Amino acid sequence: LLDLAKQHTIDALQLNYTDITARGLECLKSEPVKVLIISGSRVGREEIAVISQLPLLRRLNIFECDGLDDDAFSNFTGPANLRE
Repeated sequence: LLDLAKQHTIDALQLNYTDITARGLECLKSEPVKVLIISGSRVGREEIAVISQLPLLRRLNIFECDGLDDDAFSNFTGPANLRE
């Protein structure tokens, strides 16, 4: 993901069945990500914390992910622009 972010501007990203981590998601903070879809991956509190810091994020769809529970979202305030 870091290499992709270095070579391209990322405004929409779909991650299916990846080993993405909070550290990997950190590189998206400097990208104009408006749409983020994650499925079949391990997503927990740390990853949600990073996602909540994506300033331009408007649409977030996370499903069928291990580690995803109410606790993971306990401190999620979300980006101000989040609509879905």
